[in-house]
Amino acid sequence: MVTCAEYLAFIDQNGYNRSELWLSEGWTTNRAEGWQAPSTGVATKRQTPAGPSTP
Repeated sequence: MVTCAEYLAFIDQNGYNRSELWLSEGWTTNRAEGWQAPSTGVATKRQTPAGPSTP
Protein backbone atom coordinates (compact mmCIF):
# COMPACT_ATOMS: atom_id res chain seq x y z
CA MET A 1 0.00 0.00 0.00
CA VAL A 2 1.14 3.54 -0.75
CA THR A 3 0.12 6.57 1.28
CA CYS A 4 -1.08 9.80 -0.30
CA ALA A 5 2.11 11.51 0.88
CA GLU A 6 4.28 8.82 -0.73
CA TYR A 7 2.35 9.08 -3.99
CA LEU A 8 2.64 12.87 -4.08
CA ALA A 9 6.38 12.55 -3.43
CA PHE A 10 6.58 10.09 -6.36
CA ILE A 11 4.86 12.63 -8.61
CA ASP A 12 6.95 15.56 -7.34
CA GLN A 13 10.15 13.56 -7.97
CA ASN A 14 9.21 12.90 -11.61
CA GLY A 15 8.40 9.27 -10.83
CA TYR A 16 6.60 8.64 -14.10
CA ASN A 17 9.92 9.10 -15.92
CA ARG A 18 12.21 7.13 -13.58
CA SER A 19 12.49 3.46 -14.46
CA GLU A 20 14.20 2.60 -11.16
CA LEU A 21 10.92 3.28 -9.35
CA TRP A 22 8.93 0.73 -11.37
CA LEU A 23 8.71 -3.04 -11.64
CA SER A 24 9.68 -4.10 -15.17
CA GLU A 25 6.13 -4.90 -16.30
CA GLY A 26 4.80 -1.60 -14.95
CA TRP A 27 7.62 0.34 -16.64
CA THR A 28 6.87 -1.37 -19.95
CA THR A 29 3.19 -0.43 -19.64
CA ASN A 30 4.09 3.10 -18.56
CA ARG A 31 6.22 3.63 -21.67
CA ALA A 32 3.75 1.91 -24.02
CA GLU A 33 0.85 4.04 -22.75
CA GLY A 34 2.86 7.25 -22.49
CA TRP A 35 1.92 7.89 -18.89
CA GLN A 36 3.11 11.27 -17.59
CA ALA A 37 0.64 11.83 -14.75
CA PRO A 38 -2.24 10.09 -13.02
CA SER A 39 -5.42 9.72 -15.03
CA THR A 40 -7.42 11.25 -12.17
CA GLY A 41 -6.97 14.71 -10.72
CA VAL A 42 -4.18 14.78 -8.18
CA ALA A 43 -3.17 18.26 -7.07
CA THR A 44 0.55 18.84 -6.58
CA LYS A 45 2.58 21.90 -5.75
CA ARG A 46 2.77 22.66 -9.48
CA GLN A 47 -1.00 22.64 -9.96
CA THR A 48 -3.59 25.04 -8.68
CA PRO A 49 -7.13 23.78 -8.27
CA ALA A 50 -9.69 25.57 -10.39
CA GLY A 51 -11.67 28.19 -8.55
CA PRO A 52 -15.43 28.60 -8.73
CA SER A 53 -16.81 29.29 -12.15
CA THR A 54 -18.11 32.75 -12.86
CA PRO A 55 -21.08 33.52 -15.12
